[in-house]
Amino acid sequence: MRRVFLTLGLALALLALSVLDSGKTLWGTMALPLDLAQMTETAEKIFVGRCEGVESSLDEHRIPSTHARFQVLRGVKGIRTGETILIKQFGVFRPPLTVREGESAVVSAKSLSLAAGGYRPGAEYLLFLYPESALGFTSPVGGGQGRFEVSESSPAGLKTTVNPLGNRFLRTFRKEGPVPLNEMIRRIEPWL
Repeated sequence: MRRVFLTLGLALALLALSVLDSGKTLWGTMALPLDLAQMTETAEKIFVGRCEGVESSLDEHRIPSTHARFQVLRGVKGIRTGETILIKQFGVFRPPLTVREGESAVVSAKSLSLAAGGYRPGAEYLLFLYPESALGFTSPVGGGQGRFEVSESSPAGLKTTVNPLGNRFLRTFRKEGPVPLNEMIRRIEPWL
C-alpha cells in the first residue's frame, strides 16, 4: 500500500513540474468548466468564511498538505453559520522562488502546489468543497472554479465574489466578472 502512495505521489509531482514549468496555471488541463448548478450539486459543503490561518507541511502520511482554518460567516450547504472548519488540501501554498542567473532550478516535492490557489488570513471566501477523501483531503469544486474571493467593491459596502476564472463559466449571470455575494447565494438556493 505504501508503494502505491509513493508511486501516486511521484506521478503527481511529475505532473506538477510539467505544469509549473511554464510559470502559468493551465486551467484547461485541470478541469472541465462547471456552471453554478453543477458546482452546487457536486459540492458537499458550501459556505462563506473568513480565513483564520494557513499552514503548509507534510501530513501524517508525508504528503504535501495545506491546512486552512475558516470561521463560517454564512453556512449554505452541509455546514452551519458560526462553525469553524479546518480544510486540508493537497499541495503547499508557497510563492515560487526566483532562480537567479547561474543557478539551477531544482524544485523539492515539499514546495509543489497542485491546490487551486492560496488563502490569505483575514480574507473572505465563498467555497464549494468536494467531499473529503479517505485521507482527509478536499478542494474547491472544479479545480478552483468553486473558490470565490469575496471583496467589498463599492463605498456602500456591497460584497462581490469572483473565482480565479473571472466567473467565466457560471452562465447563470450571463456575464463575466464580479457578482454580488447575496445574488450568488440567492441563485444557489434553488439547487440545494
